Amino acid sequence: EEYRRASGEKMGAVKYPPRAFEYYRDGLLNSVDRDAIAERKFKIIIDYSYSSAVSVLPSVFGELNCEVIALNAYYSEEKLTKSAEEFKSSYDRLSNTVKTLRADAGIMIDAGAQKIYIADNKGRVLFDETGLMLMSKLFLKNNPGAVIGVPVTVTNKIDSVAAEQGGRLIRVGTSYRSMMAAAHEKKTDFVAEEKGGFIFSGFLPAFDSMISTLKFLEYLAKEDAKLSELVDSLPKYNKEHYELNAPWDERGRVMKELLEIKGSGDGQDVEGIQYVEENAKVLIIPDNDRPFFHIYADGDHKRSAAAAVNKYRKILYKIVWGREE
Repeated sequence: EEYRRASGEKMGAVKYPPRAFEYYRDGLLNSVDRDAIAERKFKIIIDYSYSSAVSVLPSVFGELNCEVIALNAYYSEEKLTKSAEEFKSSYDRLSNTVKTLRADAGIMIDAGAQKIYIADNKGRVLFDETGLMLMSKLFLKNNPGAVIGVPVTVTNKIDSVAAEQGGRLIRVGTSYRSMMAAAHEKKTDFVAEEKGGFIFSGFLPAFDSMISTLKFLEYLAKEDAKLSELVDSLPKYNKEHYELNAPWDERGRVMKELLEIKGSGDGQDVEGIQYVEENAKVLIIPDNDRPFFHIYADGDHKRSAAAAVNKYRKILYKIVWGREE
């Protein structure tokens, strides 16, 4: 196939902005309360995970009077991914280091320098919705009346967190594109997802581990309590998850039949299809990248969530494969 080619005078040019590093570094420092962080004299553990954040954050911490113990503090293009076993090993190392050195907190930055994983002063790594609820609560306490966005898959306990802090919450899609679009279009002031990704819309409408790290420290500096006490104050949630493989070409038919089971819509299905049980809410949603369907159940207690997942697992299996399990 022949492609049209631009003439020489219409060729563009790649331009690199001057002093980009200094511009970004200054932007980070100007976006946080430096005095509040400096006064707390934090002792923190940072696992850089060989990411590009190591070229920026050390000089930033030098301005914030923080005692930083750094792990994996050099950039490596050969270590941009981790297996499940390597992730667990990193979590365990972060937890043990925090406890051994009696640090105020631990933060593991992902290899892409987009997400952060927080460990409290007791060494507990905040997985899934716990870290999300913590950051959402801290953001709303420092930004009264703000709007936060979370994916449709997040537990409904986040609603009570937002209401308690006088904020407003909206649900967004599960794709990173949907989350970034909500921030870019100014629909939200803050977006949080379950895997350590946070977007501060006023700084950058994209996931950024460095502003997330500094904002976390700023918010923590303004609290009288230890991080573990803040974590213990968060609402407990009961959420179950199951995934079922389904052929790509069957997704449309499956979604149609699931919608027929639900009946008339209530206008609340941002993505996927939601069902309301007596003691649980269920969401069935196709995977964005793989030939799978996900079932999420958020219950009043663990037993009701498990029962709801089991019920809809059987329904979904029969729709997909045309037979009982």
